[in-house]
Amino acid sequence: LKMEDFKQRLIDELNELHKKCVKLEDFIDTETFGSLNRNQRGLLIAQVGTMFAYEQILKLRLDDLGVDYAN
Repeated sequence: LKMEDFKQRLIDELNELHKKCVKLEDFIDTETFGSLNRNQRGLLIAQVGTMFAYEQILKLRLDDLGVDYAN
């Protein structure tokens, strides 16, 4: 795997993760989310927080490699 391919895979991973974060964050603002039991709501909130932390780690990795990933 070439370094450029590796960097592109990280960018692709970041972009896909960002889309999933936004979708889950949007879901958390719905009535459907509110109708879930307390445990499920708590787990989804923990999940989105973890996903955002993962997103930040990917950004830090790309920054460390000197990759411009901004869209």
